Parts: sequence; C-alpha cells; structure tokens
Amino acid sequence: MNEKGIKIKKLHDLLEINQFSAPKALNTRLMLIILNNKKIMSEKNMSQKVESKIESVLTEIQKVKIFNLVRYVSKNTCERVCPEILDLLLNSEKGKLKSNLGKSIFHLQRVERLNSTIGLERLIEAGLLVDTDGLLKILESSKQDAKDLASEIREIL
Repeated sequence: MNEKGIKIKKLHDLLEINQFSAPKALNTRLMLIILNNKKIMSEKNMSQKVESKIESVLTEIQKVKIFNLVRYVSKNTCERVCPEILDLLLNSEKGKLKSNLGKSIFHLQRVERLNSTIGLERLIEAGLLVDTDGLLKILESSKQDAKDLASEIREIL
C-alpha cells in the first residue's frame, strides 16, 4: 500500500473507532461542508417560494382588475347572468372549487345575495378556475355591459 493509502486507512480507522476522537480540524471541516449544503438547499427553497409568490401576486392583480370591472355591471345583468354561471359551475366536470371560494358561494346563495355584485365576483372567480370558455360565452351572450366585461377579461388573461 502506498503512503497515501496508509494515511487514508489510518484516518478511516480513527473515525471508525471513535467518531468524537477525530481531529478537531476535520470535525470543523465536515461541519462546514454540512452547513454549506444546508445553506444551498435553503437558498433553493427560498427562491422557489419567492417564484410561487410572484405567480400568486400576478393572479391576485388579475382578480383585482376583474373585480373592479364587475362593479360596472348593472343589477339586471347580474340577476340574469349569475344563475347561468352557477349552473355552469354545478354542471362542470372539472371538479371541486377551493374550499373558501365554494363556501363563499354557498353562503351567498343561502342568504340570497348570489345575484349581487359580490356574488358575480365570486362566480366569475370560480368560473375562471373551472371553465373559462363557458364563462366567457355566458357573458358574451348577455347585455352589453356583460359583453364588455367578457372582452376586458380576455385582455387581462
């Protein structure tokens, strides 16, 4: 065995006999390597979290823009469009809504406020998640203010 192999074997034996009896410099170096790897992993996780927050901020911005546009829809249009959007959501094959959004829609239906501006906001949000094309078709087949809303939603998306 060459000199390098002997040193490696001695180091291996030293570590194998008692992990705590290894030279302090070696323990320090190993700890630095471990801490550096953890730091790199935490930096990757942080960058992934920041990217997902940026994506969610964009969707929140889009929601706010759409909700601001919904305020200009007349009450008559809300009363006509909201039941159609609710039927679209109930007959959708895509699946369940997010729990808070579904609860909000259920609550508005229960207190008979689903045909209001707030109800239309929640229904549009749900419609965008479940069936965007169906939602836009319903809006386009209604009065002019709903058609304008549909075209604005297309631009936002």
